[in-house]
Amino acid sequence: MRCHPLMSGFKVPRVAVLGPYRLTTLCPQSVEEDYAAVMESKDRLSGLMGGDWPNGLTLEKNRIDLSWHLKEFEMNRSFAWIIRDVVGAYLGCAYVFPDFTGHGAFVPVWMRTSAGAEAHERAFSALLMGWLIGPDWPAFEYRLKLPGS
Repeated sequence: MRCHPLMSGFKVPRVAVLGPYRLTTLCPQSVEEDYAAVMESKDRLSGLMGGDWPNGLTLEKNRIDLSWHLKEFEMNRSFAWIIRDVVGAYLGCAYVFPDFTGHGAFVPVWMRTSAGAEAHERAFSALLMGWLIGPDWPAFEYRLKLPGS
C-alpha cells in the first residue's frame, strides 16, 4: 500500500478545529460511540458511501472498518475524522477519499440524527470545504456528499 501521489509531502492533521467543530482521527478506540451514532442514523446514511452501508454493520465489522480507516490515514491514502462539538460530543464523521486515477476527492460527511443533522451538516460542510481548498491540502477537485444528496 502506498501514499496517494498527490499527498506525498503533505502532513494531514489528525486533529483540527473548524469553527465550533473539532475533528479527531476516526480510530478503533472510538468503535462503540461510532457504532452507536451510525446505528442511530442508519436510515439517513443508507447509500452515502455507495453500496448498502451501514446495513448489516455489526460492532466487530465496524471495528475492522475503523482499523482500516486509521491505517489508510497513517499511509496518507484517505482520511477519516470524528466530528465533535466544543464539549467533545460525537456529532458525526467526515472523510476525504482521494481518487487514485485523477485529481478528484470524494468527501462524504454525515451527522448523527440526534445532533440536529441537517443544520450541522450544512454549517460544518462549508467550513470543511473552505479548509480543503486551503494550503493544507493538494489541489483536488473535492466532491462533497451529504446524506440524501
